[in-house]
Amino acid sequence: MKKLMLKECVESIRLILTFKHGELDPSVIAELKAVVHKIELSLRSEGDSVNLDRDTLQQALVVIGKVAIVLDWVRRISKNLVE
Repeated sequence: MKKLMLKECVESIRLILTFKHGELDPSVIAELKAVVHKIELSLRSEGDSVNLDRDTLQQALVVIGKVAIVLDWVRRISKNLVE
């Protein structure tokens, strides 16, 4: 995986943590931070590419899925309140 793409992923996760902090469960926040930490450790390697282990990739996808579910749930509730 290209380092540039991973750096962009880390930045996106940081933005989610910053702007959606109040909407996320503390356990999801902790998981996001753990994924960021693992990715950042991988980014310290030499070269333009990084080989992330399968567990880290799976953990990242699972926690991003949790964020998507929570944000969708918040959007639906907000929409119902406005109508």
